[in-house]
Amino acid sequence: MKVIVISDIHANLESLACLPSDYDYLLCAGDLVDYGPNPKEVLDFVRSRAQVVVRGNHDQAVGYRVDCGCGYAMKELSMVTRELSWQTLDTDDINYLKKLPLEQELALGDHTFYLTHAVPGDLYRYLGAKISDDGLAEILSGITAQVVIWGHTHKPWIRKLKDRLIINPGSLGQPRDGNPQASYVIWEDGEAHLIRKDYDRRTTIHKLNQSSLKPQHKAQLVSVLKTGNTK
Repeated sequence: MKVIVISDIHANLESLACLPSDYDYLLCAGDLVDYGPNPKEVLDFVRSRAQVVVRGNHDQAVGYRVDCGCGYAMKELSMVTRELSWQTLDTDDINYLKKLPLEQELALGDHTFYLTHAVPGDLYRYLGAKISDDGLAEILSGITAQVVIWGHTHKPWIRKLKDRLIINPGSLGQPRDGNPQASYVIWEDGEAHLIRKDYDRRTTIHKLNQSSLKPQHKAQLVSVLKTGNTK
């Protein structure tokens, strides 16, 4: 059984093209919108193909018109691109974002999976790979699933903790770990593998440059796509 795990697409339609077509399940840890030029098309893709999607903080912000709770470096960019989402998405799309669950547990074959966007019970907390085993065990207390998935940080990591596998697939549409290639994870027969692939960033960048955003915002967003960094 092959499971594709993605997160943080951020309205980047072109990044979805790097996903393989031969899989059994597609799981998405949220943040479909903000930052990119194609929120509608990304929603359509995920809604039609993913078996499980959970709500990210940017999905929450677009759906409920609230603050995204994101870091200072990206907050302004999220606000200006959110306006593009509201201009593009219809009522059904907004309702879809609002109704996405904050967490989801499911059984696939002989394994149980748990998905949330950031960490269990906290939609906004950034959790890096350097957290101690004890700290990670505390966060996972009360969760019985064998495979635990979250995103939010835009920086991928995979870790085993006793009989648990914790997966952060990074960001498919806007990586921020210094590598601009799309990031996702393939889980197959109990093993997880991090995949990095390039995609047609030039088209995404062209769309951003043709948008109604201000020049300084276009330049910042293009820089993130080209470098995989927010600075």
